[in-house]
Amino acid sequence: MSEKLQRTPTYMTYDEMRVLCIELKSELSERGISYHSNSALGQVLRSVENLARDWENGERAGYIRDIINASHARRIADACIAASTDPGANECLRRVIMKNTNLAERVSSQGKDALWELELSQMLKRRAVAVQHVDPPDLICSLCFGKYPIACKKVYSEKGVEAQVRKGAQQLHEYGLPGLVALNLDDLVPADSVLQSPTFLGAMEYLHSFNADFIRRNQLKMQRFLKDGRCDAILISTATFADIRESERRFNSISTTTLWTIETVSLQARERIRVIGQLFDISKPVSK
Repeated sequence: MSEKLQRTPTYMTYDEMRVLCIELKSELSERGISYHSNSALGQVLRSVENLARDWENGERAGYIRDIINASHARRIADACIAASTDPGANECLRRVIMKNTNLAERVSSQGKDALWELELSQMLKRRAVAVQHVDPPDLICSLCFGKYPIACKKVYSEKGVEAQVRKGAQQLHEYGLPGLVALNLDDLVPADSVLQSPTFLGAMEYLHSFNADFIRRNQLKMQRFLKDGRCDAILISTATFADIRESERRFNSISTTTLWTIETVSLQARERIRVIGQLFDISKPVSK
C-alpha cells in the first residue's frame, strides 16, 4: 500500500519569479558560476523575464511554452537558493547549472539528477529538518532517532527501476545506516504535456494514482531491497505542470510524494517510517 505525503500548489506571480531569478543570478555570480545564455538554464530564465515584462505591459495572454519554462525556472531557482548556505551542496549546484537541466526533455542528465537531490533537500528543510549533502548516499537528515540517510535517484525509464533502487540501496549500505531510497518520476510523465483538471484536488488525485500505478507495476522489482533490510521504504515523488480550469490561478506546478514499504520490515524500521510519516502529516506507517 502507498500513502500520499504531500499536496503542493506552488503560487507565484511573474514578477515574483523574476525577482527570484535575479536572486539566483546573484548567487551564481558570487560563486563564480557562469552559464551560456542559450543553455537550458538561460532559456528558462529568459522566459521569466519575457512573461514578467509582458504582464507589466498589460499583455495578459502569454505563451504556454514560456509559462511552462517559467515554472521550471522557479523550481530550479528555489532549489538552488535553498542550498546556497550548504557547502556540501556545491557539486549539486555546479551540475544543475553546468549540465542539462531542461525539465521538458525526456533524456537522462546529471543536471536533473542533481536538481532532484536539491529539491528533496529543500522539501525536508521546509519541515525544519536539518539536512546535509553527503556522498554516499546523497542526503543525511538529523531526526529524533539520529542520522538518517536518503539516496536520491531519478527514474528515466521503468526498465531502469530495479537498477536505480539497487544503486540507492548500495549507497545506504556503504554509509552504514538504514534509510530511504527516494525516486523521482518526473521524466515518466509524457513530454510536452499539460495535466488538465477542473480542480486542484482532481489534479492531485491523478498524480497520486500515477504514483500508485507505478508502485503496482514495479513492487516486485523494489520489495527485495526492503525484505533484506537494505532500505526501510521507497519514497516516490512526481511533479508536473497543470492547467486547473476552475482555479483563480489557472497554471500551476504541482507535485505529490508517496511513501511505500512492506509489512515485513523490522519494528525498528517501522518506527523510523512512522517518524518520516509524521514529517508529512501521516498518522500511521504504510505497508503492503
